[in-house]
Amino acid sequence: MKKMMTMFMAASLGFAANAVAEDSLQQKVDTLEQEVASLKAQMSQRNAELMAELVSREQTTQAADSGLTAGYDKNFFIKSSDDEFRLNIGGRLQFRHTYSQVSHGGYQNEDGDNVSTDGSRFELERGRVIFSGHAMKNLKYQVQLDVDSDGSNAVRLYNAYAAYSFMPEFGVKAGFDVLAYGKQRICSSGKFMGMERMMVTNVFDLGRSTGVEAFGTLDMGDAKLGYRAGLFNGLKDDNDTTTAGSDNNPIFVGRIELPLMGATAKDFSNESDLAFHENPVMMIGAGYVYANERSENNNYSGEDDNFAVLAPTIDGAYTSISRAQGEFNMFSADVSFKCNGFSTTVEGFYQSSSLTDATLAQEDANGDPLSDTVDGDEFENLGWYAQAGQFIVPEKFELFARMGGVDVDNAGEMYEYSAGWNYFINGQDLKLTMDITYIDELVSRSNSANYDMGVLGESLFLVRSQLQFQF
Repeated sequence: MKKMMTMFMAASLGFAANAVAEDSLQQKVDTLEQEVASLKAQMSQRNAELMAELVSREQTTQAADSGLTAGYDKNFFIKSSDDEFRLNIGGRLQFRHTYSQVSHGGYQNEDGDNVSTDGSRFELERGRVIFSGHAMKNLKYQVQLDVDSDGSNAVRLYNAYAAYSFMPEFGVKAGFDVLAYGKQRICSSGKFMGMERMMVTNVFDLGRSTGVEAFGTLDMGDAKLGYRAGLFNGLKDDNDTTTAGSDNNPIFVGRIELPLMGATAKDFSNESDLAFHENPVMMIGAGYVYANERSENNNYSGEDDNFAVLAPTIDGAYTSISRAQGEFNMFSADVSFKCNGFSTTVEGFYQSSSLTDATLAQEDANGDPLSDTVDGDEFENLGWYAQAGQFIVPEKFELFARMGGVDVDNAGEMYEYSAGWNYFINGQDLKLTMDITYIDELVSRSNSANYDMGVLGESLFLVRSQLQFQF
């Protein structure tokens, strides 16, 4: 019996030993399978990395062979590997709705009675394609095309120029561009605070012209004075400006800008304080224009020897754009300030026109021509505006208000009042704007500012909404 018990216990211990051995072996097998799976994952990841590295090397080799790279950095671009040559391709779309109401008489019906009227329209105010860049770094260029749905839908050349900087203090620019005069006029339409330039800016607008100018910055110690000064063919009208006209007598246009309080000119490229300056910055500027448009001074004759001035109509009832010969001087001065999302600009204008014998090709209140002859008349026009904006939500939501006035040869002050808001979805590149504007007496028309929906000499009420997209 004892022997049988011993044999039974030996057998039990043997089975237990075998069970332990089998468990240990299974654990080893499981461990080996985990290690194999881990090695497979590491090999798969390494293969992917090697493939990515191979593709990257191939792309780099192709780029090095071609010497060109392309991409997007606020604009689509193509540039050389050494950045000596670069082409930027950008665009701007402004889709707008405008409600207008003319009061104090309005248009005349078939019976000749004055009637008030209102209007509503959608429009593509600006549809632009912009090609810009540099060659040899110091030679910059731009070509800009524009389509405006209320401007006959025709494609127009807006800018075409080249500028070479020999040194920071001196460069030369030649081509077709906006004349450097008033601050708001030379501000890009994609960087406005309000919906549009103000009435007074349109009144003293010089438009665009072809010519050559010098530019640069001069070291003034703690500040740098920027200047532009040149000779141009004449006062060109590209958008119902009140200073239209040209002959072969060049005109002089110049402007200076002095950033203060540690500012640079770039701080004021936007009218709003999108950069949210923690410290106050300031800039002052001034401009001057001289033109002598007289037919006896050149071999041309006729309308192209004249320029346009804003003058009282023959009966003195309202103001009108009038074409005449003579001498023309204009001055402007401006000051801008920004701090903590607040921005403001004040700008003033003075215009003096000394006319010779001329026919004033005036318009009546409905845009029909009037005419009369003047001899030696002189016109002095004044204008000013002030605007201010404040971000309620930094970099996102801004409220603004504006006011301006025009005094046409002592014919009385005409005022513009405007207020609205900007919602910056993605900076100026994607922005919603709405404003309400009241003009107590319209002094000139402009389709870009929707003043063409009004009547000269009558009050105009506008409610405008706009979506801006640019790249």
